[in-house]
Amino acid sequence: MDGFADVAQARKIVNLMFQQPILSGQTVSVIYSYRFTDLDWSFTVNISPGQVRVIDGILPESETTIETTTSVFDRLMRGKMNPAAAHVSNEARVVGSFASAAKLRTLLPVLSKAYQAAVMQQNPSGADQTVKS
Repeated sequence: MDGFADVAQARKIVNLMFQQPILSGQTVSVIYSYRFTDLDWSFTVNISPGQVRVIDGILPESETTIETTTSVFDRLMRGKMNPAAAHVSNEARVVGSFASAAKLRTLLPVLSKAYQAAVMQQNPSGADQTVKS
């Protein structure tokens, strides 16, 4: 997978990603958003101890918005791109709190596993769908 074909596919994978059991044990609290510039779709993620919610659109209480393409998001979540390199190369733009972005960086390994599990659920036999442990 190299990005999403459309908003419907993106929404399905993102919702599956944030429903993964691995995220339920998180003790961090953060509200942040993504804007996928190639699909003109955005969503907010609210992570609090024992609960993760995904809401369409960018909520006013979102601390940080990450603007990127779905292809870059896919590479970041698969560990094929470094977040700092994506930011420096302007392939991912962080708007808002850099402290919140730093908090997200600590969640990246868990988010990555959740993303890969969601992709695998959608395409169990697909090539390049390996979930890293």
